[in-house]
Amino acid sequence: MEVHVRDLFSDLFTDWSATYKQTDVSPNAAADAYLNEGRGLSIKSIKGSYSQEQYTNRELGISSATVRFQLPNGGWWERIIDKADRFPRKANLKYGYDLKGYWWWHPANTQLPTEIWITEGIFDATALHEHGLDTVSSISCSNFPEHSLYELKNKYNKEKRTLPTLVWAYDNDKAGKDYTKKFVKLAANMGFECVAAQPPYEKHRKLDWNDLHEMGRLTSEHLEHYRYLGNLLTATSASEAAVIMYMHTKRTSFYLEYNYRTWWFELDTKALSTCIGVEKHQVGSYLESVSDLTDVDEQMPEFVKSCSTVTELCNAKLEALYFQRNEITDESWYFMRVATAKGAVTTTITGDQLSSPSKFKPRLLSVYAGVFWTGAAGQLDIIMRHQTEALKEVKTTDFIGYSKEFGAYIFNDTAVHKGKSVAINEQDYFKLGRLEVKSLANSPTMHLNTKDKPNFDWWPKFNKVRGDYGTVVMAWWLGTYFAEQIRGIDRSFPFFELVGQAGAGKSRLLEFLWRLSGREDYEGFDPSKATSVAIYREFAQVSNMPIALIEGDRNDEDGKKSYSKFEWDQLKDAFNGRSIRSRGVKNNGNDTYSPPFRAAIMISQNEPIQASEAMLTRLLHIRLTREGQTLEGKYIVDELDRIPLEVTSQFMVKAILNEEAILQTYKEKVRIYEAFYHSAGITHTRIALNHAQVAAMVDCLHLHVLDGVMTDEQAKTAKSTLITMAEQRVARLSNDHPLVEQFWEIYEYLESSADCNMNHYAADKKKIAINLPAFYKIAQSEGQRLPEQTEMKRLLKSSRKHKFIDSNVPVSSAVYKSKTVKCWVFEEGLES
Repeated sequence: MEVHVRDLFSDLFTDWSATYKQTDVSPNAAADAYLNEGRGLSIKSIKGSYSQEQYTNRELGISSATVRFQLPNGGWWERIIDKADRFPRKANLKYGYDLKGYWWWHPANTQLPTEIWITEGIFDATALHEHGLDTVSSISCSNFPEHSLYELKNKYNKEKRTLPTLVWAYDNDKAGKDYTKKFVKLAANMGFECVAAQPPYEKHRKLDWNDLHEMGRLTSEHLEHYRYLGNLLTATSASEAAVIMYMHTKRTSFYLEYNYRTWWFELDTKALSTCIGVEKHQVGSYLESVSDLTDVDEQMPEFVKSCSTVTELCNAKLEALYFQRNEITDESWYFMRVATAKGAVTTTITGDQLSSPSKFKPRLLSVYAGVFWTGAAGQLDIIMRHQTEALKEVKTTDFIGYSKEFGAYIFNDTAVHKGKSVAINEQDYFKLGRLEVKSLANSPTMHLNTKDKPNFDWWPKFNKVRGDYGTVVMAWWLGTYFAEQIRGIDRSFPFFELVGQAGAGKSRLLEFLWRLSGREDYEGFDPSKATSVAIYREFAQVSNMPIALIEGDRNDEDGKKSYSKFEWDQLKDAFNGRSIRSRGVKNNGNDTYSPPFRAAIMISQNEPIQASEAMLTRLLHIRLTREGQTLEGKYIVDELDRIPLEVTSQFMVKAILNEEAILQTYKEKVRIYEAFYHSAGITHTRIALNHAQVAAMVDCLHLHVLDGVMTDEQAKTAKSTLITMAEQRVARLSNDHPLVEQFWEIYEYLESSADCNMNHYAADKKKIAINLPAFYKIAQSEGQRLPEQTEMKRLLKSSRKHKFIDSNVPVSSAVYKSKTVKCWVFEEGLES
């Protein structure tokens, strides 16, 4: 394995002008260092042809030193050298008058060279020149240097010299290959002899001449091989390419790729032995002795061509890029590129499909219209064995978001690792230092702007219409980006309950918060409308992100709970990040898969949820109302909703880029606030910790995300609101559930009626015995509404006003004259 130092330690090769200061004595200090140390080039031969300049991107408000080379007719080309990834492009080009059609001539070229190598980039031309070649750069592969070629031709004609051979040495990508073939023909029409050279294509990275120079792979033997690759590129037919390959490899059968198609070459050695006049068994040794075809046997290529067959196996080029596996399900795929002259697609193909033409053929047709495999099984085996041998493996996740295993945020087209954002590469995975990883999940789709400077001008408007409650919700939302890390510190992360009457603004608040996370036109999902499988897939498909459950606890028109397979108490284990569902793994064993809960839960509905005390202690609760709503406020909310996603998504980007600082602040603050809540009388440990965690995130929001726009006073009042919320939650848990309170109100109402007696115990027992069927029948006749008995039975066990003792107890009824009835028994409260 060979790895470039620049790939492993990129920090050492990013900010040159910070290390090498520009002075009057050394005006090109950073440029010199960049070329010499960053590119491995000797600056002696190009001294004076470049200068160090400064480039400023006014839109982003950032600057960088550049290495600038002068071009003909007053133009120039420059490379940004200080943290170039910050900019939309890494190089700038200024054309002078009619610059197109000219090249950059290496200043140390011989005066009238016999061979000229034409590269795309100046650095490539400089690298090749250090190995004894005369070079020029066309700056772009699309720039045919017509004017420079005519000037060169006139110079040679004036000196009565033979025109030089042009070696077109563009990059080994589609554009480079296409323009090479095009320009070879154009230059040949001008009278130049043309050949090509190609840098090798390697799956782990795209190599150019500068890379090969730094890797020590531009020796004469290497250059000869690159000329051979160029000859294959400029071959005029598949048969010609096959002959070139055969003369280079001496193999009698092989596959080759030509013009975005896959071919098979087969040599008839018996026929060839007849052509060259040797015994069949001597053909191999004879060909090995042929070292220079032009001197030894000029007819050999024609002999080989006439004695061989070239047949098409597939009307596309097939390339295995890497291997990927889902360790949980033990499923694996080969990630492949299928390319034609029209374009390319990348797709996954299983080992089962690769091993059988009858399965491989329909798979190709399903991923690219009109692509056919017509080869035999043996030919497919040879191609795929060559393609997949020693193939690299890319690690995978089956969700979107933070991977604790890799210490990175993996999104659709962006990843964040150790405070740096990385774009997905051409092969559909992320290169994070020495780690190669991707997500197998297709949803949700997050659009995150990692390029532009963060703009939070919307904050004053948001704070004006949402106030302290909005700040608290946003702080909790910020905390969800670090839920896994916070659970690693405190073993839990709180749920959030956002309640409010219709029109109170819950939906628009949630939609705006989602847009801060790069998700457009989304509020959440309704678990009462989903199957259990769909619900738990929603819970498993993201990490370090909120999961918003909307209107999941509906009541019908009579106030009764609508039927739903979803129960809030099922979520209790998610509070600590433990699994909330297990399923069997599809294999021959007894394995099960219980994915941990990696996200955070937001519940948004019109009424508070009905759940056990254990569930309620896991919740932060805010109730929104329509009080104070104005037309001006509506216009502000409308304005917030019109902010482009490219701007709002910078909130999440800035947060996760500052992961280390945010978690450090959180660790320092959460213990302080937890102690404060206890000293203030919030002695319920879980409630105190829940609100302390969000208070700490308010400080993180203030110091590390909205720094400069959020004021100290806004942070202070939000934390005061959290204290009130904690007190209200404790008070709420000190009282009965609202439905239990309603039950006892109806009981007291019925007991006060002259003709109703609900307590089957005598008055001196100091206990209450209620026969629920009779109670419900009488309550209904009196026009009183109660929840379903099943729901009521569950809630009555937590009764505080009258403490629950037991259920279905046989009681000698004082109402039915000593008749025994089964009752729910409670201890009569003191206030009664």
